[in-house]
Amino acid sequence: MCKLKSCTDHASLAGAFTGRVVAYTNIEAILDDGGDITVGRVAGECVAAASTSYDCPVMLVRREGESFVALLRRLDRSIGKAWDNETIIDEVNG
Repeated sequence: MCKLKSCTDHASLAGAFTGRVVAYTNIEAILDDGGDITVGRVAGECVAAASTSYDCPVMLVRREGESFVALLRRLDRSIGKAWDNETIIDEVNG
């Protein structure tokens, strides 16, 4: 029986709540504008995606050994890059 790798790393997630203030300004902007942030499985891969009411600017595949918190940081940075460059960052569909 094959054990699936967890999409969330509970140890790294717990580390996110150690009293440190972490700013995810681009993720907050998406949410404040009525958009969504989704983390889940797509075709067997752990994916973090940001979507607005009109597009999905970022879809990232979690890298081997990447912590959940690092994935969120990368998602936040990628949202900013997608907006700055007026492009879509899509690691899921190539």
